[in-house]
Amino acid sequence: MGARKVATHGRGVTTVAIAKTAPARIAKGKLGVYFAWGAFSKRDGEIFTDSHGDRIPDDELVAGALSLAKSAQLGHEHDGTLTGSVPLVMPLPEDIQAALEITSPHAGLAVGFQPSPAFAASLDAGDEWEMSIEGVAVAEMVKSAIAKSADAGGEIAKAEHKRTLRNLTINKIDLVKRGAHGAGTRIAIAKRAEPSPVIEVTKRTPAMTAAAAGHQHLIHDTEERDGFTGYEVAPGSEYGHSHPWIRLEDGSVEIGEAAGHTHTVEDSNTMADTAEINKSLAAAQNDVTKARALTAAVLSLSPAEFAYARRLSPDAVAAYVAKSAPERAELAKPVHVAKSGETFYSDDDARLVSMAKANDQMADALEAARASAATAEIAKSAAAVPMIKSADLIVGAIHKALSGEERKAALEALATANASIATVCQPIGSGVEPVAKSAEIKLEEMAAERARAAGVSFAKAYDDLLMTAEGAALYAQAKGQRKTPHAGN
Repeated sequence: MGARKVATHGRGVTTVAIAKTAPARIAKGKLGVYFAWGAFSKRDGEIFTDSHGDRIPDDELVAGALSLAKSAQLGHEHDGTLTGSVPLVMPLPEDIQAALEITSPHAGLAVGFQPSPAFAASLDAGDEWEMSIEGVAVAEMVKSAIAKSADAGGEIAKAEHKRTLRNLTINKIDLVKRGAHGAGTRIAIAKRAEPSPVIEVTKRTPAMTAAAAGHQHLIHDTEERDGFTGYEVAPGSEYGHSHPWIRLEDGSVEIGEAAGHTHTVEDSNTMADTAEINKSLAAAQNDVTKARALTAAVLSLSPAEFAYARRLSPDAVAAYVAKSAPERAELAKPVHVAKSGETFYSDDDARLVSMAKANDQMADALEAARASAATAEIAKSAAAVPMIKSADLIVGAIHKALSGEERKAALEALATANASIATVCQPIGSGVEPVAKSAEIKLEEMAAERARAAGVSFAKAYDDLLMTAEGAALYAQAKGQRKTPHAGN
């Protein structure tokens, strides 16, 4: 039951490109987010196998969810265009449901998506849309028998389990018309050689498939390596569909199966039409010219306008630069700049702006409370230091809560206090002769005076004083006085 590689084109290979539809109900939530099942591993209480016999096991859902979360792209009908984003992706296999205490008959990949306004209107109007994942996987071939289930109409064959999809990578999830991939849960598989070669094509041209089941499809651009055909409805069918296609190594185009059939393509290299090619090239040149003009217009914006434009989508940027200068300037005026640095404008969600302002107010209140607490602590500590001038500054320095000027004043107060304490603490009384004013006291007084005059610390002033002749002489005298013992009684 390992992965099997088949070298022949069109009969299955290890790596397959997938486009699978999950026909579950799409529910609308708040804030413009819609929710649906993007893929199933279990549906209505039973292990889910699609009409091509493929299963996605529970243990592959997390990897698929991670890859979709990175791209976060919401497409339309697998035609290469985007119509929104997928900000929320959650794998919900049975074990995760049990851990979250969720009970559901389904298991699979739950997604929350935000469509464009046009698609939101279509969903709100009740149009039938489904989710369809797009990506690649490794198909493991398995052996199984067709199971039977009883039904009021007799025996109905269930889908045979032929392959298990492993190493699931979901590149995008698309909105497709219900039944676009066949009845209910049909899928389209584009078989691809491994590795896929790069085909150099010199002509850029659309092509048509050969007719099958009364209809044919447009291949938009056969210069591409792969893609999806146009969306068509076969005569007598309720729903339409499109087909995946790839270009093979020999340059031919192979059409994948959808809605129970496929198509062939005549030699697409003979379908080139000079007028169409020229038209396509002219359109491409026009697109390049527009892009250059838009880039130049954006680069000419003022810094404020450029900051505003950076947050817009490409279409919105084009609309913004097309406005008049007063209109651009008005839109680029911030309504609030958060303390975090994030800028909000008038067209931002009012609730987000309100939340940012509330957060800033809370931060200001917290900072004020901290400053008040620090001031109270300094005052409390200063009260415990009696008889010292500028005690609040000294305590503030300990708490590291002073400005530069306050620190300077605190150091001066400390120098004066040191000199005063040294005078008071001269030894007196029993066995010691008092000294009127020792050389050491003179040094300290002179250093304190120099500190006040020069606006430097006491230590700096003391060191500078020792470098002078007078200071050096006093220091030598003080050193001698400390060594001479006094006579006792």
